Amino acid sequence: MTRRARSGCPGPADEPGVFRRRLLDWFDAHRRDLPWRAERTPYRTWISEIMLQQTTVRTVIPYFSRFLERFPAVQALASAPLDEVLGLWSGLGYYRRARHLHQAARFVVDELDGRLPTDRAGWAALPGVGAYASGAIASMAFGEVVPALDANANRVLTRWAVADPGQLAEWSPASLRGLGEDLVDPSRPGDWNEAVMELGALVCTASEPSCASCPMSELCRAAGAGHVGEIPASKWKQPTLSVGTAMVVVTVEGRVVLLPAGQGGILPGPAARPGSRVDGCGLRLGFWSLAGAAGLRAEGRG
Repeated sequence: MTRRARSGCPGPADEPGVFRRRLLDWFDAHRRDLPWRAERTPYRTWISEIMLQQTTVRTVIPYFSRFLERFPAVQALASAPLDEVLGLWSGLGYYRRARHLHQAARFVVDELDGRLPTDRAGWAALPGVGAYASGAIASMAFGEVVPALDANANRVLTRWAVADPGQLAEWSPASLRGLGEDLVDPSRPGDWNEAVMELGALVCTASEPSCASCPMSELCRAAGAGHVGEIPASKWKQPTLSVGTAMVVVTVEGRVVLLPAGQGGILPGPAARPGSRVDGCGLRLGFWSLAGAAGLRAEGRG
């Protein structure tokens, strides 16, 4: 029995042209006015896609503007000290992204003569650029016909294709990627990828999907079967671990001692106060470790 027969309606793989036209018409009318869309260049696309990973659009916008003002091209980013890059990134979180950006920029300048890659394979070879980001940059900045599947896009495609939660096991990550590749609009690959993600961000959300206002509801198998809230299946979340920490503020002539970026001992990020994780051994061992982290000499009594 085919998936089409079980669901009672054609899926995206059966009528890709219908899905493309419907979604792109919606996107043309409702796309958000975002700074990285106003002037689409490979460099700006790269910076925005890395910033947007696990971070909301509203949060990214001011950081993107400040970052591009200071580092308008890959050469400026590559020549800047890492501490300055991390400083502009401060507050955006996931600081490994900034380190990878800086590392990749130096690679482009030193090894590629300052020329950014022009296809998905080239972008995927850079530090911090995975399958999603390489597809997004290649399709949006160069028109390569490849998918860009982030969490929003994966959720949208799954709901389009799966009518019943019992069928989810049939859709492995590989089969979902295959569907994504089949659906990319060959004439507007970048717009298509943005449209799928835009729909997932604004309409086909994880917790409160707005099926009544969705342009794809008549074509969506999950919506037609009344199972949108169950598709895709909720992922198990690891319980939060409460961890005590100890930090020390060292002042010298009114100035605060900070450790270099990445050497704070607790949280990755810009320069930080010396700190130590405190588990069952208690605060005393924590503070003893602080002295070593800060390069100080510790003294104590038994």
